[in-house]
Amino acid sequence: MHTAYTVRRDRYNAIYTLPQPVVDLLQQVQRTAGWETGIKSIRRGYEARSIDVYGYDVSRQLAVVQIRRVWKSRQYAEINKIYALVGIDEEQVFSHPLPFSPRRNPHLYKMDPADVVRWAESKIFGVPIETLDKIIRQGDIALVPVRSVPKDAVPVQGSTEEKVRTVCLRESHLVQVDGVLSKDVRNNIWYAEGLVEIVHTKDEHKSISGEGRFKIVLGQRAKDPWWINTAIGD
Repeated sequence: MHTAYTVRRDRYNAIYTLPQPVVDLLQQVQRTAGWETGIKSIRRGYEARSIDVYGYDVSRQLAVVQIRRVWKSRQYAEINKIYALVGIDEEQVFSHPLPFSPRRNPHLYKMDPADVVRWAESKIFGVPIETLDKIIRQGDIALVPVRSVPKDAVPVQGSTEEKVRTVCLRESHLVQVDGVLSKDVRNNIWYAEGLVEIVHTKDEHKSISGEGRFKIVLGQRAKDPWWINTAIGD
């Protein structure tokens, strides 16, 4: 837990001055994503795009950002915003659009930048901040330890010769379970009991494995708005 409050924030709680590694990270993400910033003239007005930072973790190469678009004509103004957790994971640049705003956190103004990142991760995977270190993660898929599997979860049936049960999630994460793989159909949640391995079909992440009883969590993410593509990597 980080307790030292060492950054200055503006009235919207965006961070004033960034360490050079964070500046370099943002530039790399921006180039990869093709995000434009700055002001350009349009007929009878202008469009301005900017990126603000609300949290960062230099050691983990992560940042929580706001991407903002302002379109203004003589008689009309439109403001669009989206938030994202961005960074480099296993040498791959990624951007995960957040379905929530860090500015809604009532403690944001006094939070250490790295704690804002952990807060965002806890929201993505739906776990308390203090249990983040217990999850096993590959990209935006996580194995979250649980004490029990809901009674409504139905085991996946296979042939008697099959020892390993398999499901592909988000078209890129192959979950293989030597044990029991089950699904809570009502809530669309998968569970695994036994030896679990997740293989990334695009080979962008190393395979991960664990043994125990887990809920398989697909990280929450927002849909891309019409004006920008924010999702990079998985």
